[in-house]
Amino acid sequence: MDESPFLGCSENLAVASIRARGVQISQMISISIAMVKAGRTIDISGLDTAVGQLCASCLDLPPHSGLTMRPFLEITRSDLEALCHQLTANQAPCKSQKAEPCIFHS
Repeated sequence: MDESPFLGCSENLAVASIRARGVQISQMISISIAMVKAGRTIDISGLDTAVGQLCASCLDLPPHSGLTMRPFLEITRSDLEALCHQLTANQAPCKSQKAEPCIFHS
């Protein structure tokens, strides 16, 4: 049986940690959108993993806390859709061209 990564943490601390990671992802997406609007090439490799881990962390919460995260995850989804729209609108260069990384360090 897998153990929750939040074993031993208070539930409020776990929720705060997940929200903080979500804010970091949203900031990275905002920076990526700005770079695409400026005509820059971006590298968003790893974004899918970060979002997947964020979702998985929400599933590790007790049900009542997990449900409180739904609006927060919907905002993340909306941010991702905005990035996708901007990439499509700008017809951003493909990753095989020289890219300037958009990396958010925590």
